[in-house]
Amino acid sequence: MESVVSKIQETGQHAAKKTDALFGRTRDAGAAFVDEVAGAGRDLVAFVRSEGKGWKRFLSTRTTQLQSEVRDLLTVPAIEREVLTRVDGTLRAIDAKIRARLVELDKHEQKPAARRRGATNGKRTPVGRKAKSAAGTAKAPAAGATVTASVRH
Repeated sequence: MESVVSKIQETGQHAAKKTDALFGRTRDAGAAFVDEVAGAGRDLVAFVRSEGKGWKRFLSTRTTQLQSEVRDLLTVPAIEREVLTRVDGTLRAIDAKIRARLVELDKHEQKPAARRRGATNGKRTPVGRKAKSAAGTAKAPAAGATVTASVRH
């Protein structure tokens, strides 16, 4: 039969071997981890540098393109063309509004006189007689004379 002391010594030796193995494996795993992290860090730095160079080339090329486009757009004839094109559009819009208003005025002048009088049923009112008699007594202008009229509202 074994004694308790020998069993404790045997367990102690066994534990020492396993502890040495655990520490060795942990040390190796730590070293591998450090190597992997360092390698990944180097890869990341290389990636950032190459992307930085790529963006620098892209921005340099794009800046050159934009500068030439801006130079082309900011020439005197190009600016003049843009201003004249916008003025032309504005003038066309104003012209269309004026023509539409003239058409409305022409339509209003072409309405029959009976419609404009309203609800008088064709009977003259004192104001209407005065206006008609004044119009009938007015003298016609001489041939070639310029007539100016004043309208009061």
